[in-house]
Amino acid sequence: MSKLLQTLQTQLDQTTKPRERVNLMNDMAFEVRDNDPAMLREIAEEALNLAQEEHYLHGEGYARAHLGYYFSIQGDRETAHQQLESAQKIMLQMGENEGVALTHLYYGFLYWDLGDLNQALEEVGQAMKYTQGPTSIIRGWCLYLLGVFYIDLKNYDKAVQYLQQAVPVFESQEHEHGLGRTFNAMSKVYLDTKKLDKAQEYGMLSRKVHRSSGYAVGVARSYHDLGVIALEEKAYEEARYFLNKSLEIRRDSENFSGIISTLTDLGQVYFAEGHYQSVIQQAQEALSLAKEKEAKGKMDRIIRLLVQCYTAMGMLDEAVAQYESLFEIGTTNETQTAKTRITEIENKFQAEKRKQEAEIYRLKNVALKKAYEEIQDSLHYARRMQEVFLPSDDRLKRMFPNSFSWFQPREVLSGDFFWLATTQEHTWFAVADSTGRGVPSAMFSSVIIHALHYLLYEERHSQPHELIQALHEILYVQFNKEKGGKGADHVAISICKYHPESQKLAFSSADQSVFYVKGDEVVEYRSHRHPLGDSAEAITATTEVLTVNPNDRLYLITDGLANQFGGEEGHRLMKKGVKEMILSLQKDPMNLQGKELNKLFRSWKGMQRQVDDICALGIEF
Repeated sequence: MSKLLQTLQTQLDQTTKPRERVNLMNDMAFEVRDNDPAMLREIAEEALNLAQEEHYLHGEGYARAHLGYYFSIQGDRETAHQQLESAQKIMLQMGENEGVALTHLYYGFLYWDLGDLNQALEEVGQAMKYTQGPTSIIRGWCLYLLGVFYIDLKNYDKAVQYLQQAVPVFESQEHEHGLGRTFNAMSKVYLDTKKLDKAQEYGMLSRKVHRSSGYAVGVARSYHDLGVIALEEKAYEEARYFLNKSLEIRRDSENFSGIISTLTDLGQVYFAEGHYQSVIQQAQEALSLAKEKEAKGKMDRIIRLLVQCYTAMGMLDEAVAQYESLFEIGTTNETQTAKTRITEIENKFQAEKRKQEAEIYRLKNVALKKAYEEIQDSLHYARRMQEVFLPSDDRLKRMFPNSFSWFQPREVLSGDFFWLATTQEHTWFAVADSTGRGVPSAMFSSVIIHALHYLLYEERHSQPHELIQALHEILYVQFNKEKGGKGADHVAISICKYHPESQKLAFSSADQSVFYVKGDEVVEYRSHRHPLGDSAEAITATTEVLTVNPNDRLYLITDGLANQFGGEEGHRLMKKGVKEMILSLQKDPMNLQGKELNKLFRSWKGMQRQVDDICALGIEF
């Protein structure tokens, strides 16, 4: 369960006011709509019944919209249309523009799933017309859908343009569901354009966001993307692993559209391996489900896979029969018409966007401004308290004279931190990135700091990988065990141990890179790919050991730097950009590199909003 959903459930449990309950249930339905269809239906029906008892049209309209979406993803298009049509009439009657936009958005998803891109485009255009303000979540989803439509039309530059516009909308609302889906789409863009490193970066990034929000269907989507990337790289065993992980989650959540896609791509893997009977098995199951759900847009691809397979097997009659069935599908994906329609919608959107951007948002009254200032004062006080837990610059310099630390929270408080400790012969240090941002993340980081001290001084673990494994167990038991193993609270961390006398450096990491600079080469180490604390499964970490030489340099940096948008094209910096930044610093002494790294970051970021906390530690031996 995501943190937002937990908050909504708590508020629902605490109120007895019928209309408040209806509004909260509708908010919950929107949050779970893709992750838990059964819960979506249960909540939306309860909201609808209560709204009707209270004669509360506003609540009834939203409940019917969510039920329409539920029946859409279940393949019951007739009932979906009935609910969405009723919802739209209510919203128009009440002048509830954001609600009208939501119904058009849901219609857009419905027609997209049917393969009717033209009608889907029409609905998205109408949705954007009714959205309220440039940071409306529904506007973000419209931008996302336009990006996906351009992917279908293979216009990848336009796809990236719209997907990148969606990101700040979702970030401003801290809407991780939309953010993760957008990163999934970016991964698809770079997969289709054969930029596999970027595709994998966005695939891993989307999985991280989805796991943070507890969005299981999103995790499944990310596993699917990583499987397709592995297929492209001809890593067939890895491709089957990721796709089967995706299929397992999608079957559990009854995500029929996702099941069809994953079965089809599993068939592609088996075809590449020459396992033709397995291809037929996967494709026939996918085709049967696609026909049942009237997913015409997916049938075309499945049938073409079967044609390929039967041709390779020499079964030409079967191949011809399958090919002829393509003409019976009757999809409405006329590409040229779709391109014309999307251009019209784009022009309307740009005009509306210019109008929306002309609006000025100000604090409207003194009371609100005063409340804001009081909150900021409290946060800055909490920031000073948080800094007590962090090692001072003086302490860092005593241990490593040639070093720097750089601490750049996105907001006042941060979930990123670095840690220093000493034992009789060794100096220990770490850089960590805990779940989320702001106050909850800062509190979580203080727990991790105490846990590290406990594991080092009380349990007396002597190797970095031992701390990694023990910390994973502590965090899972304390924060995620009662959630059934689907934990949203986790940490990415690198832990190092240095022995000055022998000049031995030992380190282990989880979901975080360690950068080691020797001469003009940056070497990236990564021990374990998954964060700590998010599952009951024990992890097997390893410790790398290096003999350092004078002037060798080590950098530990959280992923907020790699994930930052910027540059001329507004792209993410990515690991490649981080390595280039590190190399550009090598002309500078270590005590100045923190300031230089900050300058490079701000130059890259430009006018873009900072997307995440950043913490960096650099040491010269």
